[in-house]
Amino acid sequence: MTLIVSTTCENAVDRHVGARIRARRLDLHKTQTQLAKALGVSFQQIQKYEAGQSRLSTSALFIVARALDVCPDYFFDGFEADFAGMQAPRRRRQIIALVRSLGERQG
Repeated sequence: MTLIVSTTCENAVDRHVGARIRARRLDLHKTQTQLAKALGVSFQQIQKYEAGQSRLSTSALFIVARALDVCPDYFFDGFEADFAGMQAPRRRRQIIALVRSLGERQG
């Protein structure tokens, strides 16, 4: 399955997910260093994730979700993507199915 999404949309998703990671981490009173250790990365990498400057892989997002005690779909709550640029409704359904399946794996 190949998804084609505009760069603008991708950057918005990265920033939104990063902000949700930061908010949840702060809610749990965890440091960037503590989260970094759970992922096996540096705290600088966590800074990049939280700022939306670096994209997390699916497996990294899954690990972050576990470390922060949430389902992976938590990071997408409140995000309203503009999928109008996507030509096929099938692609929209694929994205929604992917996010839901990540949540089901966590739960």
